[in-house]
Amino acid sequence: MVIAVGLLGAAIFFFFLNRGPSAGSSPSPVATLATPGATSGIEGSPSGSVGSSGLPSPSTPGSSPGPTPKPTLYVPQVMTGPGYITFGTTVDSQLNVTDPKTVFAVDEPMVWVANLTQPADSVDLKINIYKLDAKQPTGEKLVRVDDVMPVATGAQVYFRRLRPIGATLGTGLFTIQYVRGQDILASSSFLVQQQVSSPPAQ
Repeated sequence: MVIAVGLLGAAIFFFFLNRGPSAGSSPSPVATLATPGATSGIEGSPSGSVGSSGLPSPSTPGSSPGPTPKPTLYVPQVMTGPGYITFGTTVDSQLNVTDPKTVFAVDEPMVWVANLTQPADSVDLKINIYKLDAKQPTGEKLVRVDDVMPVATGAQVYFRRLRPIGATLGTGLFTIQYVRGQDILASSSFLVQQQVSSPPAQ
């Protein structure tokens, strides 16, 4: 009798042990914990791969994403009006630049028209020419200082014709300033290259 009761109790114990969790019961806490180092998500993934987030995996060391594009030279905009200098190669009788541009070949002559922010006597003005130079603390170097010619009193527009500036100062990005003391009355930039591509034929 005692043996029969013991066998019946053991059978009931193993019956409940082999059953899964009943509907509505909480799963075992062990099932909700991620194993350290598992790749089930962003965190804990030693390889850096991402699970179902859709984010790309980082490149492995030594992989090459392709050729690096060459840096594009900065091309200044054409500027007109008070406070600016307009560059080109020809002017009309009203001192308007007829072909305004900011890119010149190293052997190309140029003209500019400076429209000051206010009238000034030429004897009070200086022309400062700066060239982009990464070695300088300010990023540019003063390469030339010129007097303003012709002599004029109370003028606001000044015209200048130059031989190829690249012949003496080389290629690069230049900035011209008309200054009176510490005041900059006009300023603009232009680019000098070895050769300027011709526009395609129409």
